[in-house]
Amino acid sequence: MKKSLYLLGFFNFISLSFCAQQDPIFIEGETQGTTYHINYYDSLNRDLSSEIIQLLTDFDQSVSTYNPSSIISRINRGEKNVIVDAYFTSCFKQAKEIWKNTKGTFDPTVYPLVNAWGFGPGKKDLLNLKK
Repeated sequence: MKKSLYLLGFFNFISLSFCAQQDPIFIEGETQGTTYHINYYDSLNRDLSSEIIQLLTDFDQSVSTYNPSSIISRINRGEKNVIVDAYFTSCFKQAKEIWKNTKGTFDPTVYPLVNAWGFGPGKKDLLNLKK
């Protein structure tokens, strides 16, 4: 019995040593007006960086106020006939639910004030107005 446990432990050690990913996959870039850094290990040794980057790009294209061509930026500019996607719809529904549950304390329509206070992407425009 002891021999079989030792052998089982030895084979588990060998299989983990040879099959485990030794170095993490590292991804970094820019999105949502900031930077990101992702480190991960995958037991199947897959490089998922292209899928992760695509997900972040799609999300940025939908709801980033720092991206002038995003869906939310186009809506905030008052463009007509903007087609929304699943990211926008999900975020909008969640914001509406939080607004409802906080009795209006959370206000997703505060975008112009965020820029006026210098926290949003429009702060550059505000700074130019002061000169």
